[in-house]
Amino acid sequence: MDRRSKSLGLIKVVSASVAVWAVTVFSPAEAQTVRVRAQLTSPGLVIPENFIGFSSEIEDFVGGIYSANNTSLIGLLGLLGPNGVMRIGGGTEEDVPADPLTQDVANDAAAFLNALGSGWTLLYGLADAVNDPSLAVQHAGYLLNALGRNRVAFQIGNEPNLNLGSEGAWLNVFTSYYQALTAA
Repeated sequence: MDRRSKSLGLIKVVSASVAVWAVTVFSPAEAQTVRVRAQLTSPGLVIPENFIGFSSEIEDFVGGIYSANNTSLIGLLGLLGPNGVMRIGGGTEEDVPADPLTQDVANDAAAFLNALGSGWTLLYGLADAVNDPSLAVQHAGYLLNALGRNRVAFQIGNEPNLNLGSEGAWLNVFTSYYQALTAA
């Protein structure tokens, strides 16, 4: 799909979103006409090729779903394109104790991503609720060993304001994880 087609598709999505917003936000007495104009000669910002992706819970990740043997899922997600981000984290990212990530699970994930294509990367959530910097280093190490530095990134916590009670508490965990990870 060329950039012009992507831009036109985005315009359709934006137009539909504006129409739904106008219908749901305003009562008929307050309704206003909304005009959307496409400037096809100057399409504006381009959505990056690796913007697309999918998110999954850590419990599914360590449960063995993501392996090179799952050709059905690889085929389905391959329809998203040759580039993307696989985000692992969410509600189960905050489980205490943390889900049991192992080197074998990380290796399976690397094989899964390789089957999707070299343009796919991983964003992995390190559980802040566990508050264990050494475990964060261990989990990051498994994924870095399997994927290398250019194909994995880490987030610390999913919803730290809800899970740890305050931004300050999360910042303390973040700092301890950051220091441990950079030292390792």
